[in-house]
Amino acid sequence: MLCKKCLPDSYGVFLRRHIRMIAGQLALYAFLGSIALIWWFFMRGDQMNVAAMQGILVIAVMGAALAGVVGVPVCTVMLLLDYRRLHALQQSGTVPIGRLDKSFVGEGQRVIEALKPHKPNKGEKVFGTFQLPLQKKRDGQVMTLDEESQQRQGFGTREIVAVGKTLDELEKALPATWKSLWVSLESGVKNDRNT
Repeated sequence: MLCKKCLPDSYGVFLRRHIRMIAGQLALYAFLGSIALIWWFFMRGDQMNVAAMQGILVIAVMGAALAGVVGVPVCTVMLLLDYRRLHALQQSGTVPIGRLDKSFVGEGQRVIEALKPHKPNKGEKVFGTFQLPLQKKRDGQVMTLDEESQQRQGFGTREIVAVGKTLDELEKALPATWKSLWVSLESGVKNDRNT
């Protein structure tokens, strides 16, 4: 549950994080598109006589070109929309009703960042008790938060996978791969309440 005062800040956290992610994707697609352009202008002559290698390169370059042609405009539009949403949030201080769920995602992202053991505490306050999911080591064993802190990094990411207004809505929004974990966590909480 978020108070009305917290909704805009949490939505801003979501938008800023989403903008960083889309900017990274835009850079990747621009790089792939650049590779395709460079190959098209400088390497398409008869200089490459090995047919198999040329075929592999053509497939790779066509894939890079397709990614660049589709990815750059899509990411550019998404960035412009997010910047516009962030500007509107800063001007009005309100979150559109259709984007309220993004406030909850943003707050979850903020809580995850504040609780990471290998990140220096930036004075972020977290109200409530939350357990971070444990990361796994490269050999598959679970790493404790202390071990993760000593390594100064996690080997995976912690993301918000679903939000909902009710527990039933949340359960329906969960990806299929997470539903069994949710059921086991929910039954564990019910058992704790009964004891």
